[in-house]
Amino acid sequence: MITRVLKSIGWSLLDLILFLILSAVILLILFGLLSLVGLHPFSSISIGNIDEQTSPYPMLLINYLPLLIAFVGASLLTHFKVFHRSYGALGYNMTKAGGLFGRGWLWSLIMVLPGFFILWGAHQLAMLPFSWHWGFVVGYLLFFLVQSAGEEVLTRAYLISMLETRLGTIVAIVLSGSLFAVLHIGNDHFTWIGFVNILLGGFIMALLFVEYRSIWVCTGYHAGWNFLQAGLLDFNVSGVDVYSLVQWKDIGYPRLTGSSFGYEGSLVAVLLQGVLLAYLLKNNSIELNNPFTNSNVQEVLPADNDYDTLISDEVKTES
Repeated sequence: MITRVLKSIGWSLLDLILFLILSAVILLILFGLLSLVGLHPFSSISIGNIDEQTSPYPMLLINYLPLLIAFVGASLLTHFKVFHRSYGALGYNMTKAGGLFGRGWLWSLIMVLPGFFILWGAHQLAMLPFSWHWGFVVGYLLFFLVQSAGEEVLTRAYLISMLETRLGTIVAIVLSGSLFAVLHIGNDHFTWIGFVNILLGGFIMALLFVEYRSIWVCTGYHAGWNFLQAGLLDFNVSGVDVYSLVQWKDIGYPRLTGSSFGYEGSLVAVLLQGVLLAYLLKNNSIELNNPFTNSNVQEVLPADNDYDTLISDEVKTES
């Protein structure tokens, strides 16, 4: 058993390295094409140096759209051409995509909107006049759709489906959610409450992916979570301040409002997401029964040929 797990970890690391290399190659090609028409990715504007006056369109078109294309392309090449996994493993199927995206968005609405009204009603926020700039509203909606989709392709579609076949569903969910949280540690105004919230969000989106076998539902949750906070309700999102339709002044307790890290730094969000996570864990209890084998998953996610060969050889050796 230990030998099998170690081999699984080794193949998973090789799989991840290949995915990252392919992503980098595709990204360099896309950046090269953009440079030919005078567009220079990451030359001046990035997620780390924007504010409420920054247009979302340059970042969307020059930085995050190429990143999404690179992740999707690398995941397809890795799954099909190298490890021969099924298309269903990635969750890219368009069947009911709109409905599943809407379901994820609705969950995010339930997580964010009540929290906003709780904080407002508790006099933690002082409302200011609205800031009407519909070009920015639409722009940040598109921006968070693309940015969230890219992160979901990496941490859910690719990572979960790759790890499940080798280490099981529970391990895949834990690693997916943990990596998602770790990726945000370097954000401005980082707090440990924020880390807990992002970790909870990572687990929630991983469970949504496992339950529906669709990238659309977790992208809906992620995009809704980011846009509702930042684009509509004036919270910073993971420490990043962008244009928002609603405007308010923080006059409350930092651990309730989240202060400069945003709603993700709020104990209110921890409570709401904790309840949702408990609900999803209860709904997925059958699928999560065994940490290393899951017959339902194996029907969708056939193990790759090289891994099967290694295990067969190991069994023969031991016998």
